[in-house]
Amino acid sequence: MIQPKEGEINYDLAKKSPLKFYDKVMNAEVVEHKVQAKTKQATVQREDGQMATIKKKTGGFETSSRLTKRAVARILLAIEDKLLRMVASEVDGQFSASDVRMALAHPQTKGVVQKHILAENIRLQAPNGGRPVYAGQMQLIG
Repeated sequence: MIQPKEGEINYDLAKKSPLKFYDKVMNAEVVEHKVQAKTKQATVQREDGQMATIKKKTGGFETSSRLTKRAVARILLAIEDKLLRMVASEVDGQFSASDVRMALAHPQTKGVVQKHILAENIRLQAPNGGRPVYAGQMQLIG
């Protein structure tokens, strides 16, 4: 489960300025909470005489929380970083890295990039060669 670090999301902003809303939601930090059954490790002897470590549920639950970015936002940041490096290598010193970063951060540029990500013209592929990471995360969101 995730929750915005800064509290409830202002959905009124989505009606007034969808791009600003999207940018704010995607760049906001979130607190990710995980709940799992408590376990303890035990070493047992298998039938063949070898020792094996097993996990046994002990009853109850443990929770953990961490401050992070939304998975989709981390994917978009990875794509933006890759684009930044590609553009910087193509302009070969004609523009400074900060100029390229500023151009890529422009709302129109972000809109074009996001349109291409949705159309799967730009993809961040899973290391195991599975489905594109962004498509998988968006399917989880609904």
